[in-house]
Amino acid sequence: MDSPVGRRLLFVLTLSLVGFVGLGFRLYQLMMHPEKQYCKSHSRMYQGHIYLPAQRGHILDRNSNPLATEKTAWDLYVTGRPENPKEFARIVGSTLNQDPETLIMRLPEKDGQDKLVLRDIPGEIYNRLAAALEQYSKTMEKEDRVKYSLRPHFLRFYPEGDLASNVIGYVGADQVGLGGIEYTFQNRLESAPERVIVPVDSLRNILAENDYIKQANVRGADVILTIDAWIQHTVEQEIRNLMDRSQATQAMAVVMEPKTGEILAMAAVPSFDPNDYQRYGEFRRKCRPVTDMFEPGSVIKPFVVAGALEAGAVTPDRVFDCERGNYTVRGANGRVLKVIHDDIHRFDRLSVRDIVVRSSNIGVCKIAAQLGAAGVSDILRRFGFGSVSGVELPGETPGILRSPDSRGWSALSMYAMPYGQEMATNCLVITAAYSILANRGLRVQPHIVKGYCNPADGRISLRESQPPERIIATEIAEQVVEMLIGVTEDPEGTGYRYCRIPGFRVAGKTGTAQKAGHTGTYEKGKRIAGWAGFFPAYDPKAVIFLMVDEPTIGKYGGELAGSSFARIADKLIRYWGLLPDQIEPWISATSQKSQSRVDHEVDGATQTKPPESAPEPVRRGVMPDLTGLSAKEAYLKLVEAGFRATFEGTGRVLHQETSAGEVPSTFHAGQVVLGSDPDKIRPAEVLASIPDVGKTRADKGK
Repeated sequence: MDSPVGRRLLFVLTLSLVGFVGLGFRLYQLMMHPEKQYCKSHSRMYQGHIYLPAQRGHILDRNSNPLATEKTAWDLYVTGRPENPKEFARIVGSTLNQDPETLIMRLPEKDGQDKLVLRDIPGEIYNRLAAALEQYSKTMEKEDRVKYSLRPHFLRFYPEGDLASNVIGYVGADQVGLGGIEYTFQNRLESAPERVIVPVDSLRNILAENDYIKQANVRGADVILTIDAWIQHTVEQEIRNLMDRSQATQAMAVVMEPKTGEILAMAAVPSFDPNDYQRYGEFRRKCRPVTDMFEPGSVIKPFVVAGALEAGAVTPDRVFDCERGNYTVRGANGRVLKVIHDDIHRFDRLSVRDIVVRSSNIGVCKIAAQLGAAGVSDILRRFGFGSVSGVELPGETPGILRSPDSRGWSALSMYAMPYGQEMATNCLVITAAYSILANRGLRVQPHIVKGYCNPADGRISLRESQPPERIIATEIAEQVVEMLIGVTEDPEGTGYRYCRIPGFRVAGKTGTAQKAGHTGTYEKGKRIAGWAGFFPAYDPKAVIFLMVDEPTIGKYGGELAGSSFARIADKLIRYWGLLPDQIEPWISATSQKSQSRVDHEVDGATQTKPPESAPEPVRRGVMPDLTGLSAKEAYLKLVEAGFRATFEGTGRVLHQETSAGEVPSTFHAGQVVLGSDPDKIRPAEVLASIPDVGKTRADKGK
């Protein structure tokens, strides 16, 4: 063995022995623990992965009612060429009501090719289609060569249709926000797909794919708005009526809680349905209360007066000569620059208070002259004009507000800006400015987002609030507020006829502005009629601004926007259960409403009798008659009666379980049925539940 040949032979024998020992050990493992080895092999060969579809976070109102949510849709993919394309197309086409010839053209041309055949299949027919595909596969000899895959994803769904659509916005085909809150909070709302391991067959087809999809809980953060869906419904309904009865091109409104800056409603009509946003143009889709600017007209006057009071240039009782309605403004050389008019009334001498109450253009220009050009520009800028409000919405315009040292300022600017000309702003900025007066000189940041909710643990994080900023002294603000109360309570006030609310003191100001055309000159007959006000005047709960654009029936802010303000405010008072600060007028007005009586002229004399179809007054805690109403109308009536309701389904109310006039004894007052045909009711599809009916305002935790 010492020879070279012997040593090589020994080395080979040693290697052979080691190999036999290793092989024997491996055989022993297989014989003693075969299941472990099989499982490892199976794991390597029969595992795959899928991505659980990303789901956008929801957009909710302040009471957690969903305004934007998700629904599941399915895409049909076919991998490989079906053995019998015509039979495949027939079965799928009959299930989905699709043209078989079109389906054949969409199929893969060869084996192994993966192709999208149908997109966005509704979730409600998923089971039917899956069963049809399974039945078809069983009839085919080469079923293992073709894969039929239903791949899920989420589609954005807006359950309230066009409600607050200008605020909420919409998403594109890629589920990326393109407007409103959807755009601003894209990063919070979106989520990333989640990769999970799933079992597959020998051809890598996923087994029990739907079972894994049902477990998907990946979702972006929910965004909670300050919007109250009921108030939004009410405001939208009213400004639609306003636009219709005035035959205007559009109408807009903002409702804000002055103490917090929370926006309770923001509406523009005509609007759009974000579920089908492609049908509408840019005008309808944008959030016009913040994107569109206009000359505000006389609603600007109280701020000029506030500046003059603060500077000590005037007092509330100081009297100015209003020139009988015609005031000639002359330059330094005596040349006539402009003649200022008071539209309707021709005033002689008016106090500062009466200038605001009666809305004299001449009077406010003379007040502005006491303040000076720089003072006028400065006070308007302090109240937020010429800048954005900072609300969490895209596209807000800063407006136009010149200063004496800026380009475009002229000798006439000083006499135009005090009554809202040669400047421009948006609806929200006006609302925020009146909130400063309502807060007695304090500005709070307007906002439309209340907070965010993490869907993983349900934790809510509230928006960080900013400390209020003092704009004018409390006593100055109170003096202006008293003047604004006079606008509605003084018989000579521009808001006396249309803007009062019996039992409640209201502060506000009318505004009617000429509308400039493309040439920069005012177009004859085209106006913007507006109203800005708050109530109750001494403890304001809401500031409301309304405007109607180019009305052809009626033209003044009081009769148009002011009357709509009064109707909205009346409904909010009942919704919140506010107590009147003037008992006797409230009792008188309530009594008149409950009687539901109208005056009729008969033979030249006035006779009083109830109308033939007078609506029954809504009483809190008593079930109203909902029969024949739409879901939105029924919702509004239930809330007005002090109930809370959640609806599912479409159509009108065909039946209600709790009869009209009954007082529910429990928190669950039954159900109503929605539908289009009383003879073809299918409860599973049209049932609308009212789970919380019967709760009082205190029960709601308001």
